[in-house]
Amino acid sequence: MQESTHFLTVRELAESLASGEMTSVQLTQMYLDRAEELDPPPFDLPSEPRSDHEGQLSTMVTIAREHALESAEQADAELRSGRRRSILHGIPYGVKDLLDTDGIRTTWGSGIFRDRVPERNAAVIDKLAEAGAVLMAKMSLGEFAGGNTSS
Repeated sequence: MQESTHFLTVRELAESLASGEMTSVQLTQMYLDRAEELDPPPFDLPSEPRSDHEGQLSTMVTIAREHALESAEQADAELRSGRRRSILHGIPYGVKDLLDTDGIRTTWGSGIFRDRVPERNAAVIDKLAEAGAVLMAKMSLGEFAGGNTSS
């Protein structure tokens, strides 16, 4: 895939997936690699002070690589069988770390909850999964969504 793929719209990505020009696994892997290139782990929580960002974006709290690739494989299998759930089918996305995600760490931006792993999804995460979207990352936010960050 070309560098320009990073900047396609959701509609353009959806058309590429539907036509078979690219797979969800390829697209998801590309975005996972790009995310780790621009914002390499380990990730700090915004509520925990950092002395130096070293040019990192500090936008992510968790990359859900295994979950994302499994979801992308499922999306591809459905597309091959002729099932397309929605325009979001097979499209990777990141969500603020405020929303619960089953089996994926949700910290609410607080060190107090750095190891919290919910056992169910927030309703909007379920809706995105039903649409076939591929959750790949939990994005940074101020502690408890209070707007305060150290970056």
